[in-house]
Amino acid sequence: MVSRTNHEYDIVIVGASAAGLTAATRFREVDRESSILMISKEGNRPYSRVQIPYILRGAVPYENIYLKDDAFFEEHRIHTLEDTVVSMDAQLDLLELAGGDLIHYKKLLIATGTRPLAPKIPGINSPGVYNLWDLEDLDALLEKLDQVHEVIILGSGFISLQAAWAYVVQNKKVTILELRDHIMANSLDAQLAAYFEQGMSKYSVNLRKDTQVIEIERADKLRLRTSDNVVFEGDVLVMGVGTAVPRAFYTDQIAFDHGILVNRRMQTSKENIYAAGDVALVPLKGLDQNCNLPLWSTAVQMGSVAGWNLAGRDVEYEGAVRSNVTEMFGMTIITAGDLFGESQVFTLDYGVLKLFTEQSVLVGFVFIGQSEEYELFGPLLQSIRDAIMGCVELKDIQEQMDVRVALTLEVD
Repeated sequence: MVSRTNHEYDIVIVGASAAGLTAATRFREVDRESSILMISKEGNRPYSRVQIPYILRGAVPYENIYLKDDAFFEEHRIHTLEDTVVSMDAQLDLLELAGGDLIHYKKLLIATGTRPLAPKIPGINSPGVYNLWDLEDLDALLEKLDQVHEVIILGSGFISLQAAWAYVVQNKKVTILELRDHIMANSLDAQLAAYFEQGMSKYSVNLRKDTQVIEIERADKLRLRTSDNVVFEGDVLVMGVGTAVPRAFYTDQIAFDHGILVNRRMQTSKENIYAAGDVALVPLKGLDQNCNLPLWSTAVQMGSVAGWNLAGRDVEYEGAVRSNVTEMFGMTIITAGDLFGESQVFTLDYGVLKLFTEQSVLVGFVFIGQSEEYELFGPLLQSIRDAIMGCVELKDIQEQMDVRVALTLEVD
């Protein structure tokens, strides 16, 4: 029989990453007295998933993964509990934990993030198959690093390619298996993907597109069989086929549609329950539309708004713009805004820039270029970001393009 203990707190935060930690910090800027409980699997040692591929690559030290220490929680008077929520009663303001405790709250913030998707392939749970997702994955992959010679990467999104790059830097033989006809299909069109693939080819990566894995077996090595009966062997398999907000303790208690629906104050359909970070469907800037944007910067912004409003302020989120920056295979990739509509491509000595417009208004861009030349182009890219946010007119970008890269944009 599980022993149940009742606890009551003014503020309960479920999740201890970017959104949850930022919310707690902002709350304490306003309110120093109310009690706060933070519930997470990490307890008082929260860490950054963003750092995982860089640690695997050896680019940053292992200890950089930790976000906060005991001093932070003591200074901000935050109680921590290493546990998971298994059920919620939104009418009674009550959480039930896996350990049996019952937690009563006055206000609740859900900041539990997303989970990696697992393709339905026979043998997907075989030994040696990992996501590059959490500390457990990282520790296992680091432990095996010296014994690993051949690595298979399933998928070609940002996480998958960061994993591939980490192993290339470690002088491992890398094979990437991608279901679709070009890499990073959610962010790049075929033209831009081809440019990046050309850069990848310098590093002897075995990239196989239009490849469907139908079976995974484990003997002395992992064996992945494809739909055209080709077998690929490797010591480890790292998956990166996407993420999703899981159905969890909150699903039947508040409005949910592939994510928790929030307003611009980060409130859910229940007035005293808030959500922020990857678990929430964030309002997009300038649009009456919400979507999931699993980005660290967006989670921090949402966490700030949630924290201030939990403390009694009335702050609205301006809205998010899709954006991502990453460096791998000697190239920098920057995406921002909506990557559809009319477009113009500019080929530079050190990269390629594609601008997307809708009725002559800039709505998005992609830049792929040599990492060592990025700083030369950085100010222009910042101006393009500002234009997407509505801060700069397209004609101002034209002037900068003329000066910096001797190109002309036609502006109506």
